This record gives sequence, C-alpha cells and structure tokens, in this order.
Amino acid sequence: MPRPNEPVVYASPPLPRWNGEPLEGKAFALWFEQGMGDALQMLRYVPLLRQRGLRKLTVVGPPALRSLLAGVPGVDAVVVPGEQIGWHDHWCLMMSLPLHFGTTLETIPAALPYLRPDAERVARWAPKLPGACAWAWCGKARICMPTTATARCPGWRRCGRSGMCQASRGSACRRARPKTRRPRRRRTSPLVPPGSEVEDFADLAAVVAQLDLVVCVDTAVAHLAGALGKPAWVLLPQFASDWRWLHQRTDSPRYPGVLRLFRQQVAGDWSPVVRDVQQALVRRVLASQPRNAQARMLLASLSPPVSRAAMRRAVRPAGP
Repeated sequence: MPRPNEPVVYASPPLPRWNGEPLEGKAFALWFEQGMGDALQMLRYVPLLRQRGLRKLTVVGPPALRSLLAGVPGVDAVVVPGEQIGWHDHWCLMMSLPLHFGTTLETIPAALPYLRPDAERVARWAPKLPGACAWAWCGKARICMPTTATARCPGWRRCGRSGMCQASRGSACRRARPKTRRPRRRRTSPLVPPGSEVEDFADLAAVVAQLDLVVCVDTAVAHLAGALGKPAWVLLPQFASDWRWLHQRTDSPRYPGVLRLFRQQVAGDWSPVVRDVQQALVRRVLASQPRNAQARMLLASLSPPVSRAAMRRAVRPAGP
C-alpha cells in the first residue's frame, strides 16, 4: 500500500476515510471519481465542507481540471496523479458527499454560480467568440450525437446565422468519426470551432462564461454551464438517460433556472429533438429581437411547417 507522501493514484488512499466525523481544524482530501461532469457537479459541496471548520481542503483530480479547481473559493490545494498529497486527517470520494450531508431532492445545494472563470482567460477568449450560443454535440464517444441527427433536420446548420458558435471539445469527436472521410467542400459557415484551442476546463469555462446559451448532449459541458450559472439546453436519449436528470422533467433541481432538458421520445430518433431545439433557439432570438427577419424566415422553414399562429406564440419567452 502506498504511503501518504508517495505519488497519487486513483485508488483508496492510506488515509482515514471520512464517515461524517467533526471536521473542525482538520485537513480534508476530496477525491475525484467517475467523470468530469461528476466532479463539476459535486463542487457545490465545497462551501458546506468549509462551514464545518476545515483547516485545509485539498482536491485530488485530473490535470484537465486542475486550473479550474484551483480557482474554486474554499479549495486550498489541487493534486493530480504523480504528485505527493501529504498527510490529511480524512478523505472522501466526491460522489459520497450527498450521502454524508443527507441530501434529498429538496435540499440539493443549488446556489448558482459556484464556479467562476479566470479573468485573464476570459479576456484572452473574448475576441475569438463572435457568437452568442455554443453547440457541444460530443463528449465521450458513447454519448456523441450521430451526425445524421443534424444532417436530416432542415435548417439546423442555419441556426448559426442567429449567432451560434461551436464549442465542443475535439478528442472524443475525432474518435467517433468514421475512418474514411469525404473530400471537404469549401463553404462559408457561421460556426466557429475553438475546440483545438481549448487546453483544459479553465479555458472551456472562459468560453462558456461569455455565451448567452449552451446547447449540448449529456456531457461535462452541461455541468460546467450550470455551475457557471449560464443557460444550457441538454439533449437526452430516451434509453439509459442518466439518473441525475430524473424522469419526465424538463428542468433540473441541481441547476434551477438555467438548465432545460430536451428528451428523446423514440430511441435512436434525434430528429424531433433537434427540431424542438431549433424552434426554441429561434424563439429565444425573436424574444429579444422581434424584428429579426432571418430568425422569422428560419422558423418558417423548419420541418414540420409552422403556422402563423404558432409563429405568434413563438415570440413568447419559453424558459431559460
């Protein structure tokens, strides 16, 4: 078994595991587990841990989260694999925090935002973001949206004309692409892909913080946007939707007022979901720009056809 001053690995550390004991004056290590989104979601408990009188709070996590974690109020140190952690009085897995705090659906810590972007990174990214909305269609390969879901929906790419920029991290998306590629046709696109320039989640937070809206599948981007208090629309599959999104709800008690859920009704069929998002996006534009002719034309072009009465209803705000 490794000793406390040896390099960190993602395994049970040789430290006393926390089971709810008093933490006054103690050094506490919060241990990463599962995925990036899980870690971002559980950072909401940092203020509650500090309220128990901790002397020191260390978060153990992956390098991609290091800079972002270092800026969380209440976090004293961040340790990544290969570094020494030293002695701590207790440690706890991140996903065990709701258990130890006795969290119920009614008592989820939901004060937003609980993450803040780095000001220097925000300033660096500002000139590179011409759009007001980001579309993140891919996280891990298993939760990538098939490209046919967008290709078969008329007008999806044209949503970019109402101010959409593309902000999906690229590694998993590259894994999901077929090995054979068709020759690319030169085209003028309103989509701006910053993925290759996003080095870590601190960069991604700086991008998201400057957007009006994030549209994404069930990936860490949804939790990042929610933790930053930015509106996000999350597209969920009909089969095996993650437990944290509950059932039949279009909102999330973990991110009240900022997350909106679009649920697939038929397994494998994303077209109706994408159409719903298209129409909701244009409604959002029309709510703030009633005379936006491009948005009205786009709404009229979506399939199925939209009646004049529906267009009049579309200018009414429909949630975050």
